[in-house]
Amino acid sequence: MSKKFIEEKMVSITEDLDKIRTKPLVYISYIGKQGALHLSKELLNNCIDECINPHSPGRNIFVELDARTNKMTAIDDGRGFPFDSMIDACTVIHSSTKFIRATGGGSAGENGVGITATNALSEFFEIDVHKLGERSTITFKDGKLVKNTGVVPCDDKKKHGSKVSFIPSPKYLGDCEIEHESFLAWLEDIQHLLDQSITIDYVYIDKEGKKSKFKLKNVNGLYDMCKELEPSLLCDPIHIKDSVKFKEKVRDVESGNMEEKDRFLGLEVAFTYKKPSTGRTIDEPVIKSFCNFVHTIRNGTHADAVRNTVAQFLVRATREIMSKKELEKYDITSQDALFGLVLTLAVTTDSNPGFTNQTKENITNPGMYKVYSDLTRLMLVDYFKTRPKELKKLCDYVKTNAKARYEATKARGAVIRRDTDKLSELGIKGYKPANDKSKKGYREIFLCEGDSVGGNAEKARDKMVQALFLFRGVPYNTFNKKAYEALNNEEFKNLTSVLRCGIGDRFDLSKLYFDKIIIMTDAD
Repeated sequence: MSKKFIEEKMVSITEDLDKIRTKPLVYISYIGKQGALHLSKELLNNCIDECINPHSPGRNIFVELDARTNKMTAIDDGRGFPFDSMIDACTVIHSSTKFIRATGGGSAGENGVGITATNALSEFFEIDVHKLGERSTITFKDGKLVKNTGVVPCDDKKKHGSKVSFIPSPKYLGDCEIEHESFLAWLEDIQHLLDQSITIDYVYIDKEGKKSKFKLKNVNGLYDMCKELEPSLLCDPIHIKDSVKFKEKVRDVESGNMEEKDRFLGLEVAFTYKKPSTGRTIDEPVIKSFCNFVHTIRNGTHADAVRNTVAQFLVRATREIMSKKELEKYDITSQDALFGLVLTLAVTTDSNPGFTNQTKENITNPGMYKVYSDLTRLMLVDYFKTRPKELKKLCDYVKTNAKARYEATKARGAVIRRDTDKLSELGIKGYKPANDKSKKGYREIFLCEGDSVGGNAEKARDKMVQALFLFRGVPYNTFNKKAYEALNNEEFKNLTSVLRCGIGDRFDLSKLYFDKIIIMTDAD
């Protein structure tokens, strides 16, 4: 049977706001509450971009979140949007001053989409601009322009800056309440990255109308952020920062030719280690990275370069302070320098960072790896040149990590296979198994000292459910011993096998073969 030929209609969306509403995930990666939070960050990033711009007088940012209406407002005292570009800035995608990065500042703006997406996905959106004794206001409802005052004189001739307000639309985002806690947590991170001359005043109005006020300002940069990441640290964070100028090859849009441009890179790093716990466990590194005031939650090229360079530097330094005997026994690796590492870093650059999408969660720009790595290495060398005691403390920690790894490897090698069958059980010296081998059967084990006690227990036990394990008169003293040293003792190796729940980092109580352990040894 032949199929009927049906021509499908081609759908074309011409208006940029409609494009964003139709496929919001293409432009902001999230909908719902996360989407609303992302739009709130877009507003703040615009204010921050203005205040860090070397050509702007902006230094103060005011933010208000009113939970009664779910309305967010952000105000800066910068230059304000250009009057003749206000409508384009919030209705046309790829409207931006950041494409050629000619101002020399490190901006979060990249694609010229943020403000337009905010307008498209809002039930209410407004921009109010003051500058040079004049004012202009535009208001949108559901993406439709409902008010345009044009440029009119204003009473306050000295007032300057932009005020942007929006209410996210459930029509396009679903449940889109702007969460105060999440927004405040983001602000508390961002404050550590700002120039110390910039202040953010945040006011939250809850659903009962109660106001909470927060003043956010950078004091000690990433040093403070690093200390906040972990409650217990080995030492105060190592805090370093510097900048470098370099050449970046960019393609000229008109000619298509590659041209070299002068670029700037600022890098701030703070790192330390978690304080080792009594039962020393292996901790993966904790890394928090930023690029141009954006939290790159998935890290990327910048974080990889800094992390690897810090690890390589400390590995070399640790090897230099070790004796020949220690070097032969312990092979120091980058893994040892990464265990327990707490690292924060922030990049500021007017080059192309390589953000992977509009939400800018990751950076992929392999060409910048060497720039990040070289600058990090220079900063480390310069810092520790006059602080040898701090370096030694870190190296001692790395060496301890190497020893712990060595001991864990030996312990794993000493543990024999946990699963034992009936035949192998009979070959374990001093062990008399219970007859019930079923998976769900109830079993007990008596730990006895010496043949005399063991003989009496053997006569009295219920052989169906009760097992015996006999120690010799004075078992090996395990006090202050490493796991692998204890397992070099045949009795403890056998006991580990009998119990079947592992030891050290392989210990799993849920796999214990017995329901009850009765210790019948002397007190000593």
